Order: sequence, then C-alpha cells, then structure tokens
Amino acid sequence: MNHTLASIVSFVFIFSALTANADSRSAPAVPQLRLSEALAELGNNNPMLKAYSEEASSRRENIAPQAALEDPMLEIGLEDFSASGLNSRTEGAGEVLAVRQALPFPGKRAALKSAAGAEYEASQYDLAAKRLQLISEFKSKYSQLALEYASLDLIKSQLQLLRSLLDLARNNYALSKVPQVDVFTLQIEEASLLDRELQAQSAIEQLRAEANHFLGRESNPNWRPELLKAEDSVYPAVSAEALLARLLETNPDLRSVDRQIRALEAKERYSKLGKLPDFELSAAYKIKPRNDQDRGEDEVSAAIGITLPLWAPSKQDQLIKKSGADRRKSEALQVELRNELVHALHRTLTAINANRERLALIRTALRPLTEGAIISAQRAYGSGESALSAVLNLLRARYETELSYQKILAEQNSNIAELEKLLGGELERVES
Repeated sequence: MNHTLASIVSFVFIFSALTANADSRSAPAVPQLRLSEALAELGNNNPMLKAYSEEASSRRENIAPQAALEDPMLEIGLEDFSASGLNSRTEGAGEVLAVRQALPFPGKRAALKSAAGAEYEASQYDLAAKRLQLISEFKSKYSQLALEYASLDLIKSQLQLLRSLLDLARNNYALSKVPQVDVFTLQIEEASLLDRELQAQSAIEQLRAEANHFLGRESNPNWRPELLKAEDSVYPAVSAEALLARLLETNPDLRSVDRQIRALEAKERYSKLGKLPDFELSAAYKIKPRNDQDRGEDEVSAAIGITLPLWAPSKQDQLIKKSGADRRKSEALQVELRNELVHALHRTLTAINANRERLALIRTALRPLTEGAIISAQRAYGSGESALSAVLNLLRARYETELSYQKILAEQNSNIAELEKLLGGELERVES
C-alpha cells in the first residue's frame, strides 16, 4: 500500500509538470522581442540619441564659422557737403563708397577653429557614451524583465505541483490517512504562491513599460524577452590588465574629456593672443561732381587701423586666468573620472567572477541535490515516513534554487552590459 501511494505521488508530480507544459503551449502566445531587434530599434528611435546626434551635427557646423573672417562693412555716404544744403557743395564734396574689413591677429582664427573642432569630437564621444549607457541600461531592464517572466513560469510550475499535492492530501484526509492540518498548510502555501504570481505580473507590466520607453515607443505593446541563458553570461577570457588598458584607451567618456581639454587649451591660446592687436583695413572711393564750373577728379584712399589693448590688466589678463582655470578644472575632473572608471571596472569584474562561481555551484551541486531530495521526500511522504513539512521545505528549496539561478543570470547579464559600457564596445572586440 505504501509503495502504491509513493508511486501515485511520483506520478502526480510528473503529470503536473507535463500539464504545466501543455498549459503553456495552449495559452495565447505573447510575441517575443529578441534582444538584437530591440537594440536596433533603440538605436533608431530613442529620442535622447537623436538629441545627442543633433548636438554633434551642430558642433560640426560650428567649425567653419569660427575660422571665417567677419563680414566686410560697406559704407555709402556723402562727404564734405555744406551744412546749408546739398546744392551748396564745398570744394571736396562728393559721394563716397568705402569698404572695411576686420582682420584678427594671425593665429586667433586658427585657435577658435581648433577649439570648435575639439568640441565637435567631444560631442561625438558624448553620443557614443550615451548610446552605450542606454544600451547598458536597456540590457539590464531586459534581463530584469526576463527574470520576472522566469519567476512567473516557476511560480506556475510550483502551483501545479502544489495543487496536485493538495488534491492528494484532500483525498487522503477523506480517508483519514493524513491530518486536516496538511490540507490547510497546502492551501496557505497555494495562497502565498498566488500572491507571488500577482507581484510578478505587476513587475512585468512596469518593466515592460520602462523598456518600451527606452525603445522610443509611445504605446506599451505586450511582448516578452528571450529566456535567460547561461551562455549569454560568458565573456572572453581576458586578463584584468588587458581590460584596464582597453578601458583607458577606448572609453568614450574619457576620450570626450580629453577633447574638451584640447578645446580649452585652444581657447586659452586665443585668450593669450587677445593681448595682441587686431587690424582693420579700409578702402574708399570718392566720386566728385563734374560740371562746367568744376571738373573735379575722383579720389581714392586706403587706411589700416589697429586695436590698442590698453585695458589688458582688467580684461585680457583676467580672461587668460579664467581660461587657464577652466583647463585645470577639466584636467582634475579627468583624473577623477579615470579613477572612478578604474574602480568601476574592478567592482564589475569582481561581481562577474563571483556570479560565475555561484552559477557553477548551483548547476553542479544545488540542483542535483535538491532534485534528489525531492524524490526521496515524495517516497517518504507517500509511505508515511516523512511529514508534509519536509516535502514543502524541499519544494520551496527547489523554487528558491531555480529563482536564485535566474537572478544570478540576470545580474550577470547586467554586469557584462556594464563592462561593455566601460570598455566602449562589445566584449568580442577586446583582444587578450
């Protein structure tokens, strides 16, 4: 009889698992959005990326104007006419056509162009950094969403097992083979799982809305991510030293700051050139009136003007100090950013290595032990040698083990996305 009961319990567990799979196949399929497709959509539609792209375009179009001369000034006027009227002309009266052109001291326009070019390059790296940041954040959100779906699937599987046990306990209670407390215990456990199911469904709705926001979608269509896979959490075996060297070379935030410093150095050169004079060239042509009494000849004149930096102590010198302070500030921030990124790399690698060991532990030890213990507990409960609490504890342990495995996978995927952001690209591009 005990052997028969044990067989029934084992059959119920197997049948419930098959039923769960059948239910999942018969349920309306939620369309899957592959990560590669989502990232392509993010790159094309995210409004923040579009804004950064337009900023880079604006910086590019600003380069040529910085090297251009000021527009020439054209003057047309009357000269040396009598104050009593235009008909009362003096001897030198005439109409004047003049052109004036400002000429900055040599080197000033080149400094401004150099600064504008460096700012454009910095904006390109800012765009790359923003793209990597959004990709990293989206991958993390995508992994969290996949985790919630995996959690929901685990809960449904657990409910199937639990309800099969509950049916068995009710039948055995009717036959006075188990106490009523077993039925109550299973009902409480079922209610707890239903509460977790509601929480998972709510989390899925919130995470999907946040993910759709990353994709630039105004609506919130229903979709589910790809399943979390262990192979996605593997990255090439590269030494920490090689990764650090790659970070210092290719991180877009560092490269952006480097270009900003170059721009400030060019502006500092421009400030120093501000103590040197600018010039203004002018040429004029005077048309003198011709009549029977006056056969005057037209006149041509030219001149060159020069600025006098008389207020250098209160103007140019202060601008030089300001530009130098701006440059030194950016250099200090560059050192701080470099240190921050180095420590972020260390933290990320530590987390990745720790998660790799935890995943291996669950695969090689916890999973087999839990599954074996559940089979033994099933037989013991069916034969009356074990209490229901032992079976429930093992079922909970199985659930927690699988959920922990999925959580670590999601965290590992997020950590690898963070590592790719630090390195300025996908890990496959990193050479050992």
